[in-house]
Amino acid sequence: MTKGEELELIERVNVFFNVDVRSRSRRRRIVDVRHALSSVMRELGYKLEYIGTITNRDHCSVINSCKMANQLCETDRDFKILHDSMRALVNDFHKAFNIRAANTESRGRASFAKLYSLLLRRTSTFITHKELLTWLDAAKITQVEYKNLSRTSDEPVELTDYQ
Repeated sequence: MTKGEELELIERVNVFFNVDVRSRSRRRRIVDVRHALSSVMRELGYKLEYIGTITNRDHCSVINSCKMANQLCETDRDFKILHDSMRALVNDFHKAFNIRAANTESRGRASFAKLYSLLLRRTSTFITHKELLTWLDAAKITQVEYKNLSRTSDEPVELTDYQ
């Protein structure tokens, strides 16, 4: 990744999760996002020093973040959702900028739009309608498709429901 792409990735993570991953804060929400970002980037094959540079940490902290992320994924459902959302965000970033990571396995993962709708539904993220429309436009889905994705049942929503 180039320096501009690094900054763009950090900016997207900061905006999406409403935190600053480069800060020295120890607040739980910021630390969880940092753990998830470190773990996902490590899964994609990035070096520890490089991840540390992006997150403003040293490689030992990145090792600890990856270990903590693995433990939290196994025990904390909310962190697992956050981790999956981070994975989708980073993967979509790689696709958007045509970046090939060192470990580019294609796994059967849920789409970014599906994970984002789950994140909105299950967390207390405050997002304006304008921001929602921006994210939907970036994900290339319509409002009706989004409402279908965010439903808990498998039945599609009829178009008459939103007119």
